[in-house]
Amino acid sequence: MAKRGDSVRKAITIAVVIISMATVGAFSAQKGDKPLPPVYQKWLDEEVVYIISPVESDVFLKLETDHERDLFIKAFWKHRDPFPLTDQNEFREEHYKRIEYANRNFGRLSSAPGWKTDMGRIHIILGPPISMQRFEDSSFAYPVVVWSYQSMDRYGLPDQFNLVFYRRYGLGDYRLYSPIMDGPQSLLAMVGVDQSDPSAAYQALYTQSPELAQYCLSLIPGEPASPELPSLMSEQLLLNIAEAPAKLVDDDYARNLLHFKSTVGVEYSANFIGNTACVQPIRDPSGLTFVHYAIELERLSVERHDDDFITKLLVNGKVSDPEDRTIFQYERAIPVKLDEQQVKAIGPQKYSLGDVFPLAEGRYKLDFLVKNDASKEFTSVEADVTIPNSSSLSMSSLLLAYKAEEDRSSKIKAFKVGDIQLFPALRHEFTTRDTLTVFFQAFSLGLELRQQGVVRYVITGDTKAAKTVDRALKDYPDGDSFLEMIPLGDIPPGYYKIKVSLLDGAKKEVLSGASNFMISPVAVLPRPWTSLNVHASPQDQVYTSILAEQLFRKGETAQAKALAEKAYRANPQSPAVALSYAKMLFAAKDYAAAIEILTPLYANNLYESLELLGRSSQALGEYDKAIPFYKEYLSHFGANFYILTFLGECCYQTGDVQGALTAWEKSLELNPDQEDIRRIVETLKKKK
Repeated sequence: MAKRGDSVRKAITIAVVIISMATVGAFSAQKGDKPLPPVYQKWLDEEVVYIISPVESDVFLKLETDHERDLFIKAFWKHRDPFPLTDQNEFREEHYKRIEYANRNFGRLSSAPGWKTDMGRIHIILGPPISMQRFEDSSFAYPVVVWSYQSMDRYGLPDQFNLVFYRRYGLGDYRLYSPIMDGPQSLLAMVGVDQSDPSAAYQALYTQSPELAQYCLSLIPGEPASPELPSLMSEQLLLNIAEAPAKLVDDDYARNLLHFKSTVGVEYSANFIGNTACVQPIRDPSGLTFVHYAIELERLSVERHDDDFITKLLVNGKVSDPEDRTIFQYERAIPVKLDEQQVKAIGPQKYSLGDVFPLAEGRYKLDFLVKNDASKEFTSVEADVTIPNSSSLSMSSLLLAYKAEEDRSSKIKAFKVGDIQLFPALRHEFTTRDTLTVFFQAFSLGLELRQQGVVRYVITGDTKAAKTVDRALKDYPDGDSFLEMIPLGDIPPGYYKIKVSLLDGAKKEVLSGASNFMISPVAVLPRPWTSLNVHASPQDQVYTSILAEQLFRKGETAQAKALAEKAYRANPQSPAVALSYAKMLFAAKDYAAAIEILTPLYANNLYESLELLGRSSQALGEYDKAIPFYKEYLSHFGANFYILTFLGECCYQTGDVQGALTAWEKSLELNPDQEDIRRIVETLKKKK
């Protein structure tokens, strides 16, 4: 029996050694050749070594400047602050108090500082025990101290457990005891007992102190264990304690700080907040497909201004195709203004913002960046989306909503389908009081399937069908869109999956989709406070113009020009539509037509037309007309090296060499990497 216990210990010892070697190697590789400045090395290796997650450590080592490291440290403590709206950070204060206590009270029996000892490490991670027992003056055992803990569930640890520290052979500092790695024989100081036999060592301890003997088998009160089969739960406990601090924080902020540190600005980069998001393309009856999205912020921070609470959310959206070309990009400002009563009414609710934009057919990557102007917090969302060809048989993913309201306005809003405004359940959480609203779209179903087909909704939990609803396809009047409301009152709380199948007349499955959801045991779930941007009806030609620009960026110039012209002919008074059409004409080298479209815009003080007016005039060789357009552009929008380069060319062509030199030299100041311009400037200067 003793051999069996030894084999268990040897196998685990080998595994631990291998894991330890791999960990050290990985950490060393991450650090690279360039050492950290001493103050940051001390912070990483001493001050937070026990509480920093592997992701956070990896990100910190990849930062390049002290300013970035300072921002990271600020974010590190902020994401552990239990009350982030106050100036005090209780977690940080408590952490440094624990380090100070460890250095003052531990390490006296060794040359290591207190924070490096096992007792110091545990005290820093878990804090002081609720009780302590000492077995230090016996002749039968080496000095042993037992710490008892309770209510550590926030770390994912057992409700009650003990930690045993002992001085091996009565020498050195106290080390943390493992029932598997150490065993009862490592505590026993009696002579005449076979130290290689765990059972004999346990019996010898038991005759002197049954309580200490029980501690040596298991750290979990009440767990059955024996010397031959020591507690695996205790070993798992010790591993979980080492990993516990990382469970208290969502380290996504660290990844995002590294990813966005060069794009969101230094004042934002330390203040990442989490979110829950939903992105769904929905084809409108007009034939356009709009991307609908909702982003629920982890929190909404506002500033008090007199009697109001205000902020401004800046939403930047970017759509890229598989070739990494930016197909569509926009920025929208969402002002938020609340009175005190509204702030109180929102209470624990989260804030959800929703919006839509049209998107051409294809596969894309979507990136959303949301910045809070008041608190300098930011969050991000990434999603892959496909806008399908509606001429092929297909079905969208399922959208699950907790509420549906009638809205007969012609305006477009996020998740408004027809005359119904849907409120997506972003976490797919419901109660038995809710009605599960399921929405999806299916295309090219064919006449026979529409007349004879059936939509089957099956809710299953634990492999058993909890509810089935069949509905004839012809009962849905809205063409490609399908919406079904399913009351949940007769389904008990639990985890479920809903599968939606389109069946033909022979009940054969043609298309299907599924989604998981949960029915909570609570009576009411807090739903987000929702803000939705409102846009013009789908018939507005501005959407056609946007699609034209997207196709143009994808390289589909002929189709893009046709769409842009269609939009302009339908609404020539729209500046945005006219400007977009002029861009297509310029790209098609129809410069005279572009000038014809742009001239009324310029007359109405739309200064965005100046660049195209200048470039079109320049392309026609009308340099004297282009020069004032470029100069006026610079007066309105500031220095731009492209415009300065064009201006220099026009000045040179009209014989104004000094004007050309002035423009080109300013252009080189803004962008020195223009070797052709630099050579021309040097040549002209030599001729003077």
